[in-house]
Amino acid sequence: MLPAGAIRFRAARPEDDRALRALLEAAGLPVADVATGRQEYLLAFDGEQVVGAVGLEAVGEDGLLRSLAVAPAWRGRGIARELHEGILTLARDRGLRTLYLLTTTAEDFAAKGGFERVDRSEVSPEIHGLAQFRALCPATAVCMRRRVGSSSERTLIAACD
Repeated sequence: MLPAGAIRFRAARPEDDRALRALLEAAGLPVADVATGRQEYLLAFDGEQVVGAVGLEAVGEDGLLRSLAVAPAWRGRGIARELHEGILTLARDRGLRTLYLLTTTAEDFAAKGGFERVDRSEVSPEIHGLAQFRALCPATAVCMRRRVGSSSERTLIAACD
């Protein structure tokens, strides 16, 4: 559990890109196309240090959840759960209906968060066109989706980890 006031969360700004990339790179996640502006990131901070991140790349009514990562020393404190909930809220606020998730290591975490495994053929052409699907995530990554909001809304989140 997060101690009250110990970790703060905020949207990433361009000046955070270097620390964001360093966190993702240390977690073994692709960073070649990571940039605020193209994607929206929610960051977790301990003081001035970025200790967690998750991103959202919107394409029309669909979205791709980008690399959810928490630095090893801060794991087990509920930061990933808070980032997950925050990005789902952002997706709803952006009016997204569908989010996709690609993962090589976090299938169990995603399933506990309500995601279901789906075939890549169910992913929209717009999401298939993003670098994560085209080149950055391996073909062996599991594709998952999750509904958010009302039961008629579909949310698919894509993250490569």
